[in-house]
Amino acid sequence: MDYDDRKKQIANTLEKIDDIYKDICHTDYADADCKLNKEVTDIVTIVTEFLKMSGLLLKYQIEIPESVILTQLHNLLDAFENKDYVMLADTLHYEISETLLFYKEILDELKKENIYLQTCDIIDII
Repeated sequence: MDYDDRKKQIANTLEKIDDIYKDICHTDYADADCKLNKEVTDIVTIVTEFLKMSGLLLKYQIEIPESVILTQLHNLLDAFENKDYVMLADTLHYEISETLLFYKEILDELKKENIYLQTCDIIDII
């Protein structure tokens, strides 16, 4: 796994989440919907990948709050499906963004400790 590429992807996703959040705050729901339609799959993919690393990260005494993250994903998808913009804004801004920042911090720590997880390590978890 190339940590720098993954961190760039996470940073890019965080920027897009921030844009969606701003659109919702400005009640520009059409733009928010359009952007979120493009991003929801990437968000779910990144968060799911993070969850799949949970067992492997335990070997390095890094614990991921899986049930909390699963609840966040559920909240995101529920709000997206029901067009609940208040819940969507809260979930994106206060939950998903924090999880992505946590993932980024873990990648920084793994890189700092020279721990490089191979793609096959993550595939084994799946």
